Amino acid sequence: MSRALRSVCLLALLLAICTSQAWPCTDVLATSNPWVVSARTMDWRANMLSKIVIRPQGIAREARDCPKGAQPLRWTSQYGSVTTRSFIDASTSDGLNERGLSAATLWLSDSRYAQPAGKPMVTPMQWVQVFLDTCATVQEAVAKAEEFDVGGLQILLFGDVNVHLVLRDATGDSAIMEYLDGKLVVHHPMPIPAATNEPPYAEMLTKVAAYNGLGGDQPMPYGIDPVSRCARASLWAKRLPKAQTPTQAVAYAFDVIQTVCRPPGDRAASIWTAVRDHTNLVFYYRTLNDPQVVSLNLKELDFSSGQPEKVLEMHADQAGDIGP
Repeated sequence: MSRALRSVCLLALLLAICTSQAWPCTDVLATSNPWVVSARTMDWRANMLSKIVIRPQGIAREARDCPKGAQPLRWTSQYGSVTTRSFIDASTSDGLNERGLSAATLWLSDSRYAQPAGKPMVTPMQWVQVFLDTCATVQEAVAKAEEFDVGGLQILLFGDVNVHLVLRDATGDSAIMEYLDGKLVVHHPMPIPAATNEPPYAEMLTKVAAYNGLGGDQPMPYGIDPVSRCARASLWAKRLPKAQTPTQAVAYAFDVIQTVCRPPGDRAASIWTAVRDHTNLVFYYRTLNDPQVVSLNLKELDFSSGQPEKVLEMHADQAGDIGP
């Protein structure tokens, strides 16, 4: 059995024990003045075989597993990035590039992707990587998104991979991209600091507007459903005092994202949490069973063309800066 086929079979097996309801992730812009710092959870029901991948400049890529009849998108990485990979080599679920742009996917069951119609295509598994490789700002990414389409991807025994994508940059700008009824929908800028999975973002904005601090008079919600998590993360981010140091800004981001983390024993626990310092270009994370924070300083990494991609264990027993 080939390596590619083994990867697909493993992915199918792992996904088959989960449902779309096992993707209750949250992403939030925690601080934006004077340090832009964001955070996200990765909530899942099983081991995702997560890795950290350091991706250099100058890598030529071609979209994989596109729908029949589609023209695969081809691109070359202009910027280096630190990313997270789950299940298979070609996937990227989150990351920060050397210009301070982050991209992350969250589940969205209502996603309906484009059909082949002339534009080159990628699948949801590589959507994040296109932007990290080629864009420095959210504005650039919004423009880039018009140049290609995202096509559907079906996994054996699981079904469709349905996600939407959150972008943030070093200026504090944010956007969320969704494919609904085959069309790209972009919310730019994002009116509130947070995003979760269900429902589509326009509907989410209507729902969270009921809460005090976001337009309504209802008290802060403490449930684990997506609307409660989105409202709670947004409210806490808005109520944070101004950070006095970059370290404090990062601590604030961990504090805010912790309010929406799901504990061990939950059917979809927060298996890892990432914090992205867009200003100082540091990617932090910690995993479910280890309280130690691990970091990679992008300013100290060699992203020059010709360097190999480096894959690091995400769940290894380690702490602090694990860069060179």
